[in-house]
Amino acid sequence: MTEKLMKAIYSDPAQTITLTAWADTVAVDPRDNLLIAVRLGGYPEVTAGLVNAVSGGGTL
Repeated sequence: MTEKLMKAIYSDPAQTITLTAWADTVAVDPRDNLLIAVRLGGYPEVTAGLVNAVSGGGTL
C-alpha cells in the first residue's frame, strides 16, 4: 500500500528530532513547482509535530 503514499520527513539534527508520516494527497503549484498542500496521516502526535514544524518554518 505504501507505493501510493509519499513519505514526509522533518529532521532537525541540532535537536536530534526526526518525524516521519505518510501523505496520500499532495498539491503542487505547476507554475512554480512548489508544494502548496499535503494531507498527512499516521499517529496524531507525529502528524501534529510535522504541522508545527512546517508552520514554524521547517521544511519537509
